[in-house]
Amino acid sequence: MNVLNDYSMAVAGEGDYALRRIPGLITCADGSILCYYECRSCLSDWALIDIGMRKSTDGGLTWDKERIIASSGGKNTVNNPVMMVAGEGKLILLYLENYKRLFQRESHDHGESWSEACEITDALEAFRLEFPWTCAAVGPGHGCRLPSGRLVINVWMASDKTNIFAHWPSVVSCLYSDDEGASWQRGQIIGDPVEGANLNEAVILPLASGGVLFNIRNYAPCKRRYLAYNEDAAGEWRNCHFSEALRDPGCMAGMCRAGDDLLYCGCDTDGEGKQWGPSRIHLTLQRSHDDGATWEKCYLSKLGGYSDVCVAQDGKTAIVLYERNECSDLRLARVAL
Repeated sequence: MNVLNDYSMAVAGEGDYALRRIPGLITCADGSILCYYECRSCLSDWALIDIGMRKSTDGGLTWDKERIIASSGGKNTVNNPVMMVAGEGKLILLYLENYKRLFQRESHDHGESWSEACEITDALEAFRLEFPWTCAAVGPGHGCRLPSGRLVINVWMASDKTNIFAHWPSVVSCLYSDDEGASWQRGQIIGDPVEGANLNEAVILPLASGGVLFNIRNYAPCKRRYLAYNEDAAGEWRNCHFSEALRDPGCMAGMCRAGDDLLYCGCDTDGEGKQWGPSRIHLTLQRSHDDGATWEKCYLSKLGGYSDVCVAQDGKTAIVLYERNECSDLRLARVAL
């Protein structure tokens, strides 16, 4: 793997927003690539936030102007945008308002236009009897479509009645749909493997060998990604363990398929340090030919942050959208596979 080009998509203070954060990427059925992210009034997760999107029709070489596809109207936090390809030409966008209400929009023209928002908060409410969450979200990043056609999206939930804004203590699960997003069912919850791990932002994808992989951010002292496996995203999670190969300081990361291979992008470090600065460094794209048993690495940036990855239609180019320099720069890298 080698970096073809790397450039800024947005820097802090451009346009009407203080900064842009929480990157997501998908490749549409027609080969176009969509990148999407939060447009924030300040750094806080509880800022006034809109959802922005840009589109490329040439494999990520050039991008159209930013469009706002979900807006707070200057009143709310609109957060954690997640997209997935649901069928030929059909896309689904999920996002939250104030980490409480879940909404869905659809596009039938590869992101050119979107339906009116439909509230589907009941899908999250289904978890409450088992885990009385006070703050919840899907994503970030992108959802996936299994070979069966089932759509799957990752979910994290936090429960703290003394502070409803807190993002922990937290657990993870998923939502899945067998009717292209017309309805959603809840998966099983994965709780902390060790005290204080606080599993939260994760990514989910099908494996070439069969089944589903859950790759989970956490705050355990070992500074490793937590992995779990499932046959179809609906049953019991098994073989749950910390990955010795995937170091992580506690940061959202991205993952996707490249043919039979896996691609993973994240901060490849187990160093101690404050949340910003010495912790979120060494952003690296990794590739596995054996469903994650071993990895080869392509170094992208000394300074890192949240990231997501997709593969262009040619199957030979990875696209990585990532935060750099304490979220002041949202950048895009194209990597030859």
